[in-house]
Amino acid sequence: MEHPSDKPPSLLSDIRIIFATILTDPGSSLAYGADAVIAVTIVLFATSFEAGMTATLTAGGIVMSVYLIAVLAYNSMIRHHTHPVLGGGAFVSSLITSQHIRRHPRLKAFIHNMGKLGTASLLADFPATQAISLIAGVEALHFVAPDMNRLQWALVLVVLLSLIQRYGLGNLSRFMIWPVLAFYASNILINTFGIFQILQNGWHPPAIGEEVKGAGIEMFIPVVLASVANGATLMTGVEVGYSSVNIPYHKGRAIRISMWILFGLVLGTYFMQLINFMGLGIVYDSHIPVPIKIAEHLGGEYLAKGFGIITAIMLLLAAQTAQTDFPLEMLRAARSRFFPRGVGDMAWKRTRPAFLLGGHEGVYNPRATILLGILSAIILWLFPSSHAIEGMYGLAVVAAMNIDLTSYFLRQVRTRKFSLLTIVALLAMHAMFWNITYNKFFEGAWFIVVLMLLYFIVFQISEAIYEIWEEKLKVVPLELGLWYPAFQNHPVNRKHIVLVSKFHPGVVHFLRNFVRSGQMPLVVHFQSDPEENEPHELPDWFLNVPVPPDMDTITAINQFIRKEKPDRVHLVPLMVRGIGPILNLYFGNSIERLKYAISRHADLQVEYNRERIVLHPSDILLHIFPFLPARWFRVQEKLHE
Repeated sequence: MEHPSDKPPSLLSDIRIIFATILTDPGSSLAYGADAVIAVTIVLFATSFEAGMTATLTAGGIVMSVYLIAVLAYNSMIRHHTHPVLGGGAFVSSLITSQHIRRHPRLKAFIHNMGKLGTASLLADFPATQAISLIAGVEALHFVAPDMNRLQWALVLVVLLSLIQRYGLGNLSRFMIWPVLAFYASNILINTFGIFQILQNGWHPPAIGEEVKGAGIEMFIPVVLASVANGATLMTGVEVGYSSVNIPYHKGRAIRISMWILFGLVLGTYFMQLINFMGLGIVYDSHIPVPIKIAEHLGGEYLAKGFGIITAIMLLLAAQTAQTDFPLEMLRAARSRFFPRGVGDMAWKRTRPAFLLGGHEGVYNPRATILLGILSAIILWLFPSSHAIEGMYGLAVVAAMNIDLTSYFLRQVRTRKFSLLTIVALLAMHAMFWNITYNKFFEGAWFIVVLMLLYFIVFQISEAIYEIWEEKLKVVPLELGLWYPAFQNHPVNRKHIVLVSKFHPGVVHFLRNFVRSGQMPLVVHFQSDPEENEPHELPDWFLNVPVPPDMDTITAINQFIRKEKPDRVHLVPLMVRGIGPILNLYFGNSIERLKYAISRHADLQVEYNRERIVLHPSDILLHIFPFLPARWFRVQEKLHE
């Protein structure tokens, strides 16, 4: 009889976990989504209530209409445009399309670079997510601590969140659904009560102070467009859901249902917040978020404090999703050779149990955590309010969504099966992208553009380094190495395991020496690249172990070694030198981390050999810019040698 714990999770359980983890960030946008629109349209309220109300409802209607189009389009993408291993996301969407292009290398390269920009936009989005969630959470505590220094507390929370990643607090994840449910329930109850108050007592326009300078009616369209640019943060749930499509047990079905539930919650709550602001007679205060102000107007300071605490907890959970997703996106980038493997893949460490709370045996990436913390702190320092971050946050998300939809559309063009929904969604997203760029570029969105460019430069350098390394690597073809005559017809000694990534001469030399004992060791290859083709037939001494996309390679190796319990594990590294200390991030740190991790579970023997690869800075420059004259670098190379 199967143990209950071995039963697959139900669809309802999947949806609960999705809302408690994956969709906490999109759901938390209700804490500042309405406030983002009203912060812009308030200048029309100061001139004319009718103009302000029309602009607010128009902007809200545009945002939710684009949101609806995106949900419909992404439902189609989840059904027809996902990878069986990698799932979805901006880079994966481009990868799927590029795999179907064989006759147009330039188009394939263009889509490949578009995928890099998608990865860059997501890696730029996570620091903005953490920054806006933390500063908005501190702003929600206005009635709890009105005199607090918001920037200082937000920076303190960045440090605390970064520090607790080293502890395995996964045993607390089952409780996360309760603050999430409390946030949605309190939002719905408070705003529903506000609607009843309006129906019972009549419509009372908001009170606007003299500090708000009014704008003329001729500014109606620019104000609406600027408020739409601010309110784009509500749509993050679509991209997040698509990127996480392979995580739930029920995969696409669970994500699609969750996206529709979230859309319904956001649609109802968002418009109730807008109506309550316009009809309850609220006194506008730019320093207090609109949802908190509604709670204070309806239930006094005590309700505002309680609702503020619930909102702050929800936003803290949203910031934690960035701590989870940023290292995983870096892992994916490192596996795709866009990022140093010593940072994205081989830097993971085991977590430690927290004092009193206990914990679970897991892993975390300290280097990714530090990088995320630094970027989030910079954003908070430069833009110390949620309104200042909304533009950059929206731009990063909409940029990734544009790449998703463009790749999907190009795939449809290749197959000559056009979808009107995809075209409409692509046009809507392009309009949102250029609207945010026009209205918000000099108000903070420029930081995301700069960050994306920096990531893209790192991606180009990393890809060049790994491609040059592979070109200089004297690799024996896998089929030849597997069926090399000297390696056949020997008993396999599974107590000796050899870890290989490539059949380079050092591996072949070691195996030829080992078979003199009359035995063949178990050669294990951990396949972290899903595009790598596995031979149809494998000898009994060779084992190919696929590494899940959400697991780092060291963890996969450790799990295998603990299961197999060999007497000795052999590593045959190929030494690389050149381009200074930065090379350690690409090769050296990977070997050192691997040696440290394996030696904790088995006797480790590192088999050094004479094979060496030298990388020059000129190699990288010529690889990235092949049009540069090679003679410019010959003198420097000779001096280096």
